Amino acid sequence: MAIPHIIWTQPLNSPATVADSHILRNDLVTISRKSPTSPAIAGVEGGKYFARFNDVDRTINPFVDNSGAPSPTPDVPANTVYTFVDRGHISLEGGVWELLPFSSGVSPATTVEYVDFAGTGHSPYPESYGQVGANGTEAGIPLCGVKTNVETSHTYSISPMDIHSTPGAAYGTNATSYYRTGDGTTPSPYVHVPATLTGTVFTSAFGVSSAPQVTYYTLTNGGIGSYSEGEVVDDGHELAAVNKISEHYTVGGSYHNGANTSDVHTGAILFELRYDTMATLSTDTEKKTVTGTASWATGQGRTVTFTTDTDHLLADANNRVYISGASNTAINGLWNVASVTNSTVFTTQIFGAQCGPGAITSDVTIETYDGIDKAGGILKQASGTVTSIVERKVGHAASGTGAAHHEIFHDYTGSHGIASSGAVVINIVSTSSGTASDFSGSVTRTSGTVVTATLANGSGNISTSTTIWTGSATIYESANDIEIIAGGMYGNNQVILAGNVTIPAGASYGFFGNSTTAQVSTVTFTGTTQNTSMFYDAGFILDTESGRVYTEGAPSTQPSGTDGMPGGFDASTNPEGGVKEIDKWCPRYMHAKQKALERADITELLKANTSGKFSLDQMINSPIVDDNGDVTTLLVPRDGFHEVCWFTLRALKNPNHRRTNTFVENEDYIDRRFGIRVFTNTSSDRNEILLDYIDITNKDNVANTDTAFVDEDRVAITNREHLALGYANGTFKNQA
Repeated sequence: MAIPHIIWTQPLNSPATVADSHILRNDLVTISRKSPTSPAIAGVEGGKYFARFNDVDRTINPFVDNSGAPSPTPDVPANTVYTFVDRGHISLEGGVWELLPFSSGVSPATTVEYVDFAGTGHSPYPESYGQVGANGTEAGIPLCGVKTNVETSHTYSISPMDIHSTPGAAYGTNATSYYRTGDGTTPSPYVHVPATLTGTVFTSAFGVSSAPQVTYYTLTNGGIGSYSEGEVVDDGHELAAVNKISEHYTVGGSYHNGANTSDVHTGAILFELRYDTMATLSTDTEKKTVTGTASWATGQGRTVTFTTDTDHLLADANNRVYISGASNTAINGLWNVASVTNSTVFTTQIFGAQCGPGAITSDVTIETYDGIDKAGGILKQASGTVTSIVERKVGHAASGTGAAHHEIFHDYTGSHGIASSGAVVINIVSTSSGTASDFSGSVTRTSGTVVTATLANGSGNISTSTTIWTGSATIYESANDIEIIAGGMYGNNQVILAGNVTIPAGASYGFFGNSTTAQVSTVTFTGTTQNTSMFYDAGFILDTESGRVYTEGAPSTQPSGTDGMPGGFDASTNPEGGVKEIDKWCPRYMHAKQKALERADITELLKANTSGKFSLDQMINSPIVDDNGDVTTLLVPRDGFHEVCWFTLRALKNPNHRRTNTFVENEDYIDRRFGIRVFTNTSSDRNEILLDYIDITNKDNVANTDTAFVDEDRVAITNREHLALGYANGTFKNQA
């Protein structure tokens, strides 16, 4: 045993309010830059933000009844006060825009709270104002013809990586004894004085290395002993004979070679990025398309419910769907799945609000899978087949106080190929007789032709054996499952698989969009693989000693001020910094863009499936106002188009600090999957498309001045300079 074990808590398990605790949050807040005072910008007051956002603080004051006061004064009605505070904040809920910096895990831990869109329907805006009346929420955005307060508050926690070895127990070379004072009466109640450790006191998680045995004191029950007939019978401590050296590993810990049982051996915990695997498919991937209806209720809500005619095979929010054919264009486009209700019902969150006059029910076409590009999708390799299911009921007579009952087993018979007991998936292919459902769960390998699943007990002493199904079913051993990170779209044969995996040439796998038994398609591999990681492709950097994840140019400590300086980020001064464009690291778009470039067709390039294209489609399909001129759409940045960069980090005891050569998972090291949300910037995408077409090699100096970019004075500039000038990052910065 690799004792002591290491444990990993923050940020994985906290806060409880974060739906996906594996998403790393950005320490930095995106903020509008302040205008300079020198040189001044025409029409912009120096020191003010370039852009103003809905930074309105909302305070709700309850009704105050003054009728009972000594000197009666008028009652104060309920009222709401809106105070405009121009902070220039853009809320991405911990995410990051393309080309902006990212920093996660900066100490100390902080809690970030945003309030968006509080009472911004007031005119003139911005201004601080108050609303008095019975309805303290009346003021707000004129949405769907009614002033509606659409204030939203969201909170998330940012904390450094918290990983350490198990703390162990406290020991001492001596101890005081428990006692109590008082006689138990009301005037003199019992006061319990716990035992304490004295002498050399240390906390120990004993390792595996032996040393001369020493006896130490340890506390029992927190040092609280017991009395019997007025005499102490338990001193609150006990003796323990120990012959192991204590070990303790921490982030940033230093090496100390413990010499004896009370001399704690210390060492450091390090972090490393685990590479994933780029594999090549030898078969074409499939699109999965279903038909159904889109239902959109009236009111402010942005939730659209889809009901499909057949099983949609979707699993969770890592699924994306492409909607077409809706009577209301705001429904159409590429969207993330918000929730999955059942096998034929799911929802998405879109930009618009359905204002009426009635609910919309529209026939739609839904592309549920574009190949196997689904984070968390599973590839399963068939181990064999099952041809029958025998249901066995083993009866047990009543005994003592136990009632008669029976156990229920299902024996799956066939050339199953399962090497040992464990988790499997059994997928029904065809049926000759009887009925059966797909199975997912643990089985026991009974023999070379039988695996057995244990089901619930039943009442009554019943013993039967009945063949309930015959046919053909494919069985998959879960130990051989491979998880998909990204890639493998329709028309593309590159897929990123989780971890370091080896796939034999010709190996055939069933693609399951989730961990259930619903198979989407079958794929075969060429056997060609290479190490890869979207982490590095996206421009992220890992501090191996602290676990901090950041990008070039991100401050190592929280920057001060409110204008992004110092410690801010500017593309003109740091052209290599920030998160790379989505189309440079996310296979879904990177491969489509590259194929268009290979054909050197500007028309095709502009129509390529880039992230910017889909983002623009969403916005264009969502009109800001309806036919009556009522505002319908709230384009909140944190609800905008984004992709998740997935990667795996390993926390491990420093190999040079360990006393043993063991390297056991969840004891000496822990692997955890993380993701970072990167939001698209349409300006960036546009500029990148033009640059790629004009100069595919992206040289610093463009020789062809006929098509090269120029500044406002018509002077030729480099691609890098053009990006810095034309990209929104020239206006927006990151700020703590």
